[in-house]
Amino acid sequence: MGFRVVAANQQPDFRTICRFRAEHEAALERLFVQVLRLCREAGLVQLGVVALDGTKVEATAALAANREYQAIEAEVQRMLAEARANVTDPASRIMKTRQGYVQGYNVQAVMSQEENDQHQLTPMLHTIKCTLEAAGIAERPQVVLADAGYWSEANLTTETRPEGPELLIATTKDWKQ
Repeated sequence: MGFRVVAANQQPDFRTICRFRAEHEAALERLFVQVLRLCREAGLVQLGVVALDGTKVEATAALAANREYQAIEAEVQRMLAEARANVTDPASRIMKTRQGYVQGYNVQAVMSQEENDQHQLTPMLHTIKCTLEAAGIAERPQVVLADAGYWSEANLTTETRPEGPELLIATTKDWKQ
């Protein structure tokens, strides 16, 4: 309900929110770190176990808008001739979800174009470390929990370090067991 007060009971278009986020990314990151510092000073930060998870967020692009290379090449030639056409959301990707496929993004703490979470473990752990450092928090997670989307042999062999947190990653999705 607070967002309605801030937005003067308006419903901003998703493009407006996206532009605002892109234009103020550094300021929003600094704001997050300031809030984390305030939480630390108030004694509200206690690390031990950190759980990671991603979720698929549908993009505005239509799944049916995907094309083969030859079709894209022909469309690009037509677009260049017109000198101003645009695909609805070219940064989005085809993502598999429990309900089927969506044209969208794999949302983590930051937006990613990766189709799944497998390659997000290292960036997420790095982001946690950098954010805690920026907030002046010396404590680090002792254990990181992650769902099966983060499972890969490479994640276990490259991420396991003596000084790093213990990684507990599910090997299969619950519905596949």
